[in-house]
Amino acid sequence: LYTMKWMKPETLTGWKTLLCEIFTFGSQSQMASAIHLANKRLSFYIISPVLGPAALGVYNAGAQLTEGLRIVGQSISLVQFSHISNSGDALHNRIITLILLKFTVIVTFLGVLILVLFPPSVFAALLGPEFGQIRPVILALGIGVIALAATMIFSHYFSGTGRPRYNLHASIAGLVITLIFIYPAVFYWGITGAGLTASAAYLVSALYQAVIFYRLSGCCFSDFFASRKDFLMMKSLVSDFLRR
Repeated sequence: LYTMKWMKPETLTGWKTLLCEIFTFGSQSQMASAIHLANKRLSFYIISPVLGPAALGVYNAGAQLTEGLRIVGQSISLVQFSHISNSGDALHNRIITLILLKFTVIVTFLGVLILVLFPPSVFAALLGPEFGQIRPVILALGIGVIALAATMIFSHYFSGTGRPRYNLHASIAGLVITLIFIYPAVFYWGITGAGLTASAAYLVSALYQAVIFYRLSGCCFSDFFASRKDFLMMKSLVSDFLRR
């Protein structure tokens, strides 16, 4: 601030623009994260008074098991962001995002499938007899976790290209779904209903981001389907990232 009095008017204008962008992008990103967290935790405050603490414990265990798969998207999005944030090539950013999107969704799907295939007796032995009924929760949350993996990739694309407002819009859309359906879903279907509501919210957020990405990037619908070439390029990207 002290040195600003010696700056030229053009320089000051540039600083003002930069600070404005930092505030705008930062506030949008923080609001999106806060709304996502509220969306995630809202079901906990409904389950406890309606179904009791025991049901909340089972739901929380199922949520932690499935959302633990988020590490896949979080790790891969680091590779994505390192490329996009240093590139002004829109085509390159689109290709990288699509490749990593498909890879992330496939790996997360396999992780969910493995969890679903575990017999209830395994969960009962590891967590306690009351957790033998955790499989319906995992099934209900499965689609949502896969959608959440896609959301991470889309979110890093929008953030890396300077358009985090779309992440905020996606979080708001998901929260609206939760606010509308969480109470009746828990009341009629218990913790499975809470899982289905969470999946619906995550899916709506992911679909919104997918539509915006489709419009902005100029990709084709067929680009969302995986091919052998995608896996080869993914291998090359990961190798390049590890060498840094």
